[in-house]
Amino acid sequence: SLTIRDAEGLPIREFTPKPEAGTPPDPEGGPTRPDPDERDAVLERKAGLHRQVWDLKHRPPELQEGSVMSISYTGGAFVVPGSYTAVMRVAEAGEDGGETVVEVPLEVVPDPRNPATVEDLREQHRLVAEAKALLERVHARIGALREVRGQLEAVEERARKASRWSDGLETEAEALLDELAAVEEELIQTKSEAGQDTVNFPPKLDNQVAYLYGHIARNYGLPTEGSRERLADLEAEAQPLLDKLAEALGPSLAALNGSLAEAGLTGVFGPNGAASPGSQE
Repeated sequence: SLTIRDAEGLPIREFTPKPEAGTPPDPEGGPTRPDPDERDAVLERKAGLHRQVWDLKHRPPELQEGSVMSISYTGGAFVVPGSYTAVMRVAEAGEDGGETVVEVPLEVVPDPRNPATVEDLREQHRLVAEAKALLERVHARIGALREVRGQLEAVEERARKASRWSDGLETEAEALLDELAAVEEELIQTKSEAGQDTVNFPPKLDNQVAYLYGHIARNYGLPTEGSRERLADLEAEAQPLLDKLAEALGPSLAALNGSLAEAGLTGVFGPNGAASPGSQE
């Protein structure tokens, strides 16, 4: 692996080996190799001389798989000029082989063609980090609601096969699914599955945050006051939706889990990993 660390020793980017061709899937269902779509899975495993180029950027925002954005940049933001360290780790051959670690100091200097000061770039970094955090927070919650929905659909399917699904459970489950859908449709455009879809369906909150993130990240200098105001507006718009989602994945889900437990059915795990006790189906 090749890790880029900042002056405080915090990792800001990690490059991993390329997927090995023909690697079989994990029989337990988990990954056995880096995701082929992961842009940083680029290191060669073969012995020899190789070159790896760091583009002087942080890692990109972590988004839900398959997310489609309209005219938005969702790559990494440039680092602030300063001291960094490249750390290369290579496993030695053999069962008892250890690990070779090589650290190389790097100095990132300002672009001499641009009048922006280092303090301007630090301020840019602070704002782009806030926009990135909001974008990742929104997508993390989208992932949480989709996970809960998937679990609930699986519970219902198994319960129906066992003739243990009731009208009361159907009503409660549908109410929760409606709550989740209402929030999801405001957070992300659920109809967009390909690039052309962004022309036909309006962007939702996540796309607007992504656009602002890209607007700040791709500049090289002090962010505008308009960018600050727009981020504040988006944060204010996001919070009520995230609060509604917290209600759905908290009290509403707990109530449904209680009903599932009374029916002798397995509960649905929420984002915190908790579920009401129930018997195994």
